[in-house]
Amino acid sequence: MNVKVQGRHFEQQQDGSVKEIVEALRRVIKQVDSISVSDDRDRPIFLNSALVERAEFVYKMRRNRDKIFQDRDLFSDPSWDILLDLYVARSKGKRISTTSACIASAVPSTTALRWLRVLEEKGLIERAGDVDDGRRSYITVTDLGASLVSRVLNSW
Repeated sequence: MNVKVQGRHFEQQQDGSVKEIVEALRRVIKQVDSISVSDDRDRPIFLNSALVERAEFVYKMRRNRDKIFQDRDLFSDPSWDILLDLYVARSKGKRISTTSACIASAVPSTTALRWLRVLEEKGLIERAGDVDDGRRSYITVTDLGASLVSRVLNSW
């Protein structure tokens, strides 16, 4: 018999029940999750693939929810959407322009720009100008921002 835990398949061992195997795997996953994020807010963290996958899932789920309810204004958390997008982008080494960050927020650009300013003031994101095009700037999540997003994702 096969068991699926957090997207991974495992075969049942002949000397153990499925329940025992699942419980053992849950304990291991919990231990790994508890050490995957630094408790020191000022230290850089390393984004692990499980947290990045969780961030991608949460972001996609939020966009799907908006489509199903057919009302973008019903549910809105633009700063969280921006942070999730930047968190995933950082893990993949992608640069996100201000325009792209605004789109990720799923709110009007004026609202998104206001939230970008708030996130920057709180030290959760930073902007850097494009050396090739002075009209464009890129947004990245800071170590502090990534650490806090990791903590939230790790708690789910």
